[in-house]
Amino acid sequence: MRTNGLKTCLVGLVGLTLAASAMAAPPTKLVSIELDKEFSFHAFRKDLPAATEEPGGSLVPVDAAPEYMEIGLQPGDVLRYVNGAPAGDSLSISEGVYVFDVVRGGKPLLIHLVVHGAASSSSKLDDDDWNLLQAALKRGPLSTPMTVNGKPSGVRITDLLITIHLQFEVGDIVRTIGGRAILGGDQLIDALRNLPVGSTKIIVERGQRPHTIMVVRGAPVDLTKIKANGKNKFRVPRAMATALGAAPALLTRGFEIVPAVRDGAVHGQQLYKIEPSSLAAKAGLVDGDVVLDVEGHPVDDLMQAYQAVAEVEALDKITIHVERKGKRVDLVFDIVD
Repeated sequence: MRTNGLKTCLVGLVGLTLAASAMAAPPTKLVSIELDKEFSFHAFRKDLPAATEEPGGSLVPVDAAPEYMEIGLQPGDVLRYVNGAPAGDSLSISEGVYVFDVVRGGKPLLIHLVVHGAASSSSKLDDDDWNLLQAALKRGPLSTPMTVNGKPSGVRITDLLITIHLQFEVGDIVRTIGGRAILGGDQLIDALRNLPVGSTKIIVERGQRPHTIMVVRGAPVDLTKIKANGKNKFRVPRAMATALGAAPALLTRGFEIVPAVRDGAVHGQQLYKIEPSSLAAKAGLVDGDVVLDVEGHPVDDLMQAYQAVAEVEALDKITIHVERKGKRVDLVFDIVD
């Protein structure tokens, strides 16, 4: 009985001690800030010195830029965590929600910051961007259906890849695309697969505020406009040549390519499995051709190929030197208005 009583007393003392410690700990203060502002990329790039006193963190210096005060920080603050991650030697603040774990004057402080950016943005889709977007749409669920009072209200973007091709952000709630209400994931994918050439307005909810995204889809490059003009000679509209220069990835689509190695060194690129609808086929290339250069500019790697196209874009006549079955073939393209 005495032993049990002693245990009871000890447990009670431990409990009182923990309770007293909890009561002695300073309460964490919470500050909420909401801003309508677009911060410059360089606003927070100054290195923050490391705090040497435990628990450590990043020290806001006395000469910190005014933007630090706008987001709730003060000189002398020790910034410990940003959105749960240890603070580094600089900050990057853009549109979004942030939580700062701070020590100010020896006391803990949480800053909840909401930054609202511009009310609108735009996105341009050239031929290459369009094809990449269509591939991204095949990934599976891109969003989560949302409701208000039990009724469908939109879809919340959950897929990061799709934000690369459009000005969506993860967390956006898509309301309408081209005036059409988007109430389910299938409707979202169908609308994006069928974006018309030209401008389409997309309305999303971002940070509990409406945001307009103007998507401009460029007209697809019509490869049928490349016309034969004699043996190994072709006519190409200048507008089409300009479009190809703006979307160089089209140059490498619709066939497979490997470096052509001779005497241990790469000299040109060999093409095979050329699809009939590809640019290579329309330009007179056939399986097994080795493209040696474009107007004398080497194409021993893809970067050289893109550079060659950029170098000759303004010319009125372009010659591509090809090796075909061991013989030299010149493909000549007249660029016409």
